[in-house]
Amino acid sequence: MEAQIQQELRLLQEDLQLVKDALKEVSADMIREGFTNYPVFLASAEALRIGESLFKKEEFEIHHNINASTLEAFAEQGLINPDRAEAFKSSYKDPAHFVCFLLVSPIVGAHFVFIPFSPLAGFDPSAA
Repeated sequence: MEAQIQQELRLLQEDLQLVKDALKEVSADMIREGFTNYPVFLASAEALRIGESLFKKEEFEIHHNINASTLEAFAEQGLINPDRAEAFKSSYKDPAHFVCFLLVSPIVGAHFVFIPFSPLAGFDPSAA
């Protein structure tokens, strides 16, 4: 299972290299416009009905579909227990430097990961 998670993270890192500037801008806009202080991007090989679709893998030739959402929306929709939201906030990394993904896979389940926008070459998927 660990090898499969590592493979998913490597594929997600490849995707991020192609769309990182747009994700960084969306994240900053979400915060600046007061929607959230906790942007969350969903990444899945399958289409998801959660959040707003940003990148479809077929259109952008990436491995994952990527949607935008927020911690608050996750709590409202019951995807994260409201009691766990505070713990999530305390572990949330600076969105100016990291992108928060909920990586969803039928093989490995769902995992929150923080990947640095830069330098991507220094990202170690085993540490995510």
